[in-house]
Amino acid sequence: MIYDSLRKLPMVLAIEVMETGNLRLLTDDDSITDEQLFDMWEILFEEFEVKRTGKKAGQSKEFLSNREIEFLERKLSIIKCACDALLFDRNDEMIELLKDYNYVIRDGSYISDIQKVLREADAIKIKISMIRDGLKKETAEPPDIIESMAAITVILGTDFDYYAVSCEKYFALEKAVDKKIKAMTEANKPNNKTKNK
Repeated sequence: MIYDSLRKLPMVLAIEVMETGNLRLLTDDDSITDEQLFDMWEILFEEFEVKRTGKKAGQSKEFLSNREIEFLERKLSIIKCACDALLFDRNDEMIELLKDYNYVIRDGSYISDIQKVLREADAIKIKISMIRDGLKKETAEPPDIIESMAAITVILGTDFDYYAVSCEKYFALEKAVDKKIKAMTEANKPNNKTKNK
């Protein structure tokens, strides 16, 4: 099973992926690479943001920050794995990979260069932390998704399995709630009450 569209992806699972960053939750197929999952998630997240906010995900600072965090986490992981491999055994492919990230491993100072790369990679962790701290300050805590769905069931007078509701259905339900509240507000306006009498 792979959740490759908002029509299939349960809302609860989408929120869990956003909170944990665990893209493996999107599939149980081990043959799908992390790269493929990342690319798929970018598309899903952009669609999600368009449905949630009405504007493209790339337009929000939160999206750009999350994208930068994902890039930096991937970069950090690649650098650390390459350094670990090089500490075990010399490998020209790993040295070239690090060169792509502007790190130089020289024959004369092989171990000290690897240790220097690892120390400098710690700066990536600090940058990720700073971006996350900035996001925490800018974004209010979203309401619990289960509580939101419970409120929807009360307002619409219907019930459903919260864990099975797709993102697409959730956004449609939110719109239905907005329409119902708007209609109730209109019906309760003083002008409408006098007309009905």
